[in-house]
Amino acid sequence: MFTSCSASPGPEDFAPAYPAETARFHDLRKDMTEPVPSTELIEPGVLLLASGGHSSPPTHAIEADGRHVGLEPMIAEAIAESLGLTLKWQAMPWKDLYPTVNAGKVDAVFYHQAVLPERRSVVDFTRPYGLFNEALLVCDDSAVRHPEDLRGKRVGALMNTTNMKLALALDGVEVVEYLTFDKMLDDLRDGAIASLVDDEIFLDAYATRGFRTAFAVATENQYAIAVKKGSPLRERFDGAIADLIASGRLEAIWKENIPGYTFTTPEPHPDRGVPEIAQIVRATFPPK
Repeated sequence: MFTSCSASPGPEDFAPAYPAETARFHDLRKDMTEPVPSTELIEPGVLLLASGGHSSPPTHAIEADGRHVGLEPMIAEAIAESLGLTLKWQAMPWKDLYPTVNAGKVDAVFYHQAVLPERRSVVDFTRPYGLFNEALLVCDDSAVRHPEDLRGKRVGALMNTTNMKLALALDGVEVVEYLTFDKMLDDLRDGAIASLVDDEIFLDAYATRGFRTAFAVATENQYAIAVKKGSPLRERFDGAIADLIASGRLEAIWKENIPGYTFTTPEPHPDRGVPEIAQIVRATFPPK
């Protein structure tokens, strides 16, 4: 549980002016203070969230005793607290996350859910609780430090991810699709690809394993909570996240878990396709 704040924020703790999108969600707060009807939950009084079965620190790790720790679990605890619910987790393979929430077996999915149009067709997403940038991982002895250094080379990315969009936005590279990160990392180590794309915060763990980050791109991928289509819980989550932003609690949780990365208020923004991401790359890295 988050312990840096001595008490849950009350109405007097919120300043009257917010960005328009935050204010829109904040207006839901009155409804959020009402008890969550048992008809909206799998188990009365309990918020049952699904996660993947693997640890991915610093955002979400599962310890040996089954406890969920890191950025996402701390945000989830704060949301459950604001809704007056007890938090429970159910870990499962990634492929089972959406089928499980759509079958009504969990209340929501809270596990590295980058918002993508393809995913919006299957589930509803809350407003984002974080904006995450991406980076290119290379071997320590690689000369790659700029997107132009990758021209004519092979770059790996996981299929159907925001990372794939960035790979496709790089000029002159051959994009290689992967189903698993482990296989992609093995190919990078063996020289089958020159680089791979992943969210920047996950790549720090490889700095002492023969790899380094070549460069990062401010793609600001939106991470959000996924719920079943039409679920009334989406608005309840939206209101709770807006409260965490307005009170400063979300920023405090971010800084506690990933202090090396600047917190940006996670306002919703339109989905960015390959052309938009290519523009970001060009603006960030002028021609050499």
